[in-house]
Amino acid sequence: MNRKDLWDALDQIDDDLLAEASRPRRKRPAWRRWGALAACFVLVVTGIWTWERGRGETNQASDSAPYAITAENVERDIPETAPEIMPEKTEEGENVMNQFAYQTGQYLLEGTENGLYSPISLYYALGMAAAGAAGDTQAQLLELLGMDSVDTLLQQCQVTPQEQEQLQIANSIWVDDTLGALSETYTQQVESSFGATVFSVDFRLPETAEQMRRWVAEQTAGLVEYTPSDPSGPLNLLNTVYFKSQWQAPFSEANTQEDVFTLSDGQEIRHEFMNGDLEGVLYQGDGYRRGELPLENGSMVFILPEEGGSLQSLLAEKGWQSLLCEGEGETARIQWHIPKFGWEDSWQGTDLLRKLGADLVVTSGADFSGITGEDSGLYISDITQKTHIEVDEYGVEAAAYTEIAMKMSAYVPAEESMDLNRPFLYAICDEAGNILFMGVCANPEG
Repeated sequence: MNRKDLWDALDQIDDDLLAEASRPRRKRPAWRRWGALAACFVLVVTGIWTWERGRGETNQASDSAPYAITAENVERDIPETAPEIMPEKTEEGENVMNQFAYQTGQYLLEGTENGLYSPISLYYALGMAAAGAAGDTQAQLLELLGMDSVDTLLQQCQVTPQEQEQLQIANSIWVDDTLGALSETYTQQVESSFGATVFSVDFRLPETAEQMRRWVAEQTAGLVEYTPSDPSGPLNLLNTVYFKSQWQAPFSEANTQEDVFTLSDGQEIRHEFMNGDLEGVLYQGDGYRRGELPLENGSMVFILPEEGGSLQSLLAEKGWQSLLCEGEGETARIQWHIPKFGWEDSWQGTDLLRKLGADLVVTSGADFSGITGEDSGLYISDITQKTHIEVDEYGVEAAAYTEIAMKMSAYVPAEESMDLNRPFLYAICDEAGNILFMGVCANPEG
């Protein structure tokens, strides 16, 4: 094409289109996209995860070497697209997955120590159990999951396997030879809706635990290490969630400096802080400030109590839903002062189900006959979740696995400032606003 032809072609472009193309675009704040839901993919690192004696659940937090998201591996490792999760809505228009996150997170993330929880991982694991339940057992699980039928649940939990997604969700079912084959209907449901792989194994063999460990490592980029339930089998349901995203505007490592972080007891520690003058969304609430920092795929939300305020009191008074959803944030240029942090955590037990009304599923009276096609006496004997998060100058990486161990009742086993220099809440959100992880940082050193 010669120069004259090029100019002739340009003359044919509609003037309105040219005006529209030249108009500056401002990204719509995520809180507006979420509406009343303000939901997040939240890896809840809780500075509030301690357990009272006799509660039946245990939690172990441990330090871990940070996974460095470097300039060299960011482009190679972070996918450009992520699977879209389209949760059902309640009658009030609320995202049911986020309602589950608020409800369970309020229980699991109370305490005074760092903690980490993935509500979406637990949701998928319980979803696989609910699909194979019957009668009152199924009714209790569906109510907990915010679903009115198994068909709705299966539609809700659709997972389409794709390569190199920035958000990866995987499911698997491990069946001991002594249990026999799963029902054809259940197998089809978990394979088509949950994208689950069914493994037939012998839990008595050490190779089985190693195989499960490899599967979890592959699905989570090695961030979380699988620990076999004791004893395992005859049926274990496994879910993994992996999330990795770069900040829309990464922090400069040259601006990272050591500064003071004040613990809830007033003790001061020295820690590395990332510093940057970056655009975000800010909301000033009653007794707290909420800031949202955009990721390439989603966002991370920070909730900071006012100076002198108690993180625990704020959470007890308002709850996760109000803190994440109330008010309309404004886009602003914010001077961010964020501690680098990374750790892993775990929780274990079935007390959560009892507390939230699903008590039948953990007893010998549970009915999971849909899994095997007959009443095999299966019940949920234990739940384990392990999580890991890393936050640095380049972005966020987080992973989790949730395992539901099922036994048989007769089974014999083989411009503003956001200075995060004191305990705060945070949440990681996908683009649709679905809660994947939610957390509290009471001490960035773990």
